[in-house]
Amino acid sequence: MLEEVTVTARRREESLQRVPEQITVFTAADIENARITNYQDFADLTPNFAAFENFRRGVFNITVRGIPTVQGGEPPITILVDGVQVSGLDFVNQDLFDLQSIQVLRGPQGAVYGRGAIGGVLLITTRPPGDSFEARAQGTWTSAIDEYRLNGSVSGPVFADKLAVRLAGSYADRKGFLENSFAGGGCDFSEEKVGRINLQYTPSPSLTVDARFNYLDGRNYASCFSFTTDADPFLGNGKNFPGDLPRDFKQFDDRSISESAIKVGWSTGIGTLVSASSFQRSRSFSPGDVDFGPIVQPVFFENPVNIDAWNSNLYWVSRSEQRLTWILGGFFQDREISNALRVGLIPLPLRPPLFLNSDQFDVSRAWAVYGEATYTPTEKLELSASLRYDADKRESRDRNVPGSFIASTFTAVQPHGSVSYFWSDSLTTYVSAGKGFRSGGFNSLADVTAVGLTGRRFDEETATNYELGFKSHAFGGRLALNGAVFHTDFDNQQFFFVDIANTARIVLTLPKTQIDGAELETILRPTERLELRGALGVADGEIKNGGPFGLNGAHSPNANQNTLNLSGQYDMPLTAALILRPRVEYEHRGPIYYDQFDRYRFPSTDYFNASLTLESGHWSISGFARNLTDERAPTFFGVNSFGPGVHNLGQNLPRRYGIEFRASL
Repeated sequence: MLEEVTVTARRREESLQRVPEQITVFTAADIENARITNYQDFADLTPNFAAFENFRRGVFNITVRGIPTVQGGEPPITILVDGVQVSGLDFVNQDLFDLQSIQVLRGPQGAVYGRGAIGGVLLITTRPPGDSFEARAQGTWTSAIDEYRLNGSVSGPVFADKLAVRLAGSYADRKGFLENSFAGGGCDFSEEKVGRINLQYTPSPSLTVDARFNYLDGRNYASCFSFTTDADPFLGNGKNFPGDLPRDFKQFDDRSISESAIKVGWSTGIGTLVSASSFQRSRSFSPGDVDFGPIVQPVFFENPVNIDAWNSNLYWVSRSEQRLTWILGGFFQDREISNALRVGLIPLPLRPPLFLNSDQFDVSRAWAVYGEATYTPTEKLELSASLRYDADKRESRDRNVPGSFIASTFTAVQPHGSVSYFWSDSLTTYVSAGKGFRSGGFNSLADVTAVGLTGRRFDEETATNYELGFKSHAFGGRLALNGAVFHTDFDNQQFFFVDIANTARIVLTLPKTQIDGAELETILRPTERLELRGALGVADGEIKNGGPFGLNGAHSPNANQNTLNLSGQYDMPLTAALILRPRVEYEHRGPIYYDQFDRYRFPSTDYFNASLTLESGHWSISGFARNLTDERAPTFFGVNSFGPGVHNLGQNLPRRYGIEFRASL
């Protein structure tokens, strides 16, 4: 039988099969078996979800249900780690290790999780400290990219039943698969070190304090893209991707991330009061040459990006053992972003005279109040309603340009409601409607001036979603089958384009877009040793009103139209202490359009992965292969980024093999 999966989508522990949302859950065992070490790994196993790196490691693209990330804007999802909200994508793209679970909620979740949750919510939970000693270690080597990964953790009590601590760390060194023959060495290299401390303090049965401290330091690739033209924009649909990207020097992105988070829970007779706060800091420095090629010329750029963010969420959750449950809460965030771009003559670091000296400084001060109530009048019927008000005051200026200050406040009321009917212990149906909101913002004065646009403000984005879904079990609990159909009205869809020729990045909006889609997920365990999984996603987006920047009837850009994920694994006992586990995976990604006029379309792609694991009680060794057929596709495509008909694109990883070893005490 399948194990019951518990989720925290509504800020309380509930059975996955009773929550009226489409949620993909990866347990600790799933994470290990699927070899999930980054965001793309679990995105590849989730319907209507995609995650890819962009120009540099800190610039990350996530797409969910046809809603993409907007570079220079906000992601389409809200991300929480151990119940504490992450302030932006710059803090997200790091190795995933020592995790307890990952929950992917799809569909607008703004009524509870606020601005940014326009496409969904991602809940990541690290392994907590325990009352007994525990140690884990893992080492991985991967061919083609010549990557070594090491991570480990140690956990145990400091004072029995009062204070426990968990120490975890990770080191990754990747040489890359792309060469830089001009400067020597690899182009897509990466080296990062991560350390994490988790503390759990329980001074009394009713009070729990969880603290987490995280630090990352690394040097990674930057600007590792290829140039294309309209004559062959996708280089033979990936068949002619170059293996050499010559640059004047080894371009890099030095970045460091630090985070301090604390979550306090106080249980009372009527519920639990929770305070979750964090302070996050990101520092990034990326230099390069302005032609992004081997032409020796003395003009270079440097791009330091600094982010400081503090947020706090205070909410009261009622007890679960009652017909009426509720949540009341408030949220505040203060975030400052400094994004400078300097262009001048060598040597680095650049000094005056400069051709361009922009120092964009953006401030966001956001607050919200929200509430949710769920009423179960009978054992078969559940009614749920939630409402949230968000206000986000934003300011922007170029500190080197007098008179460039601009400010605006973006607000939204985000309602959500659902009706669930429990036909039996094995079948639930639901209907829901909800609204999501993503803040607007401002393009930099230097960017709009460079491309000749007027007006710097781009509007907030809203998505209103209507959904009909079901959750079911069959065959004595050996089969779980969940699915939904949905319709999303998308107002002021934000999209961006990059004009590298003018060193500009612009966010614009499409007045009306519609997305119609469906999702179906299943887990089948016909025997105790065999497990089969499948996930189908469809998200067909159409521009209904493109305004001056889009074609009516064109496809919504930067989102695959459909996804299909299949996997299977079998536990084969060799002895009483040894198990051999073969595993296979298949992923299909439908066609994708990269512009709002349907001019640049990449066809469907298919990927195959396989692994073979020998496992004992406290150790395992695995051999694996990823992208077995060496399918090549862009990770991003910048339309006209170097002028009319001249584009750039990033490459996905080629076929690769590897070996992994795990041990635990």
